[in-house]
Amino acid sequence: METALLITESLKYIELHLKDPLTTAEISRAIGYSEFYFSRRFKK
Repeated sequence: METALLITESLKYIELHLKDPLTTAEISRAIGYSEFYFSRRFKK
């Protein structure tokens, strides 16, 4: 997944779950990537 798309999908998920406590593990699972990959891409 292209980094920009990963960020877009992540932000959509975050917006839908603003009232919930979120973790990077949960967000990465929701968009279909490992927590390690998600963290590395998001930092870029």
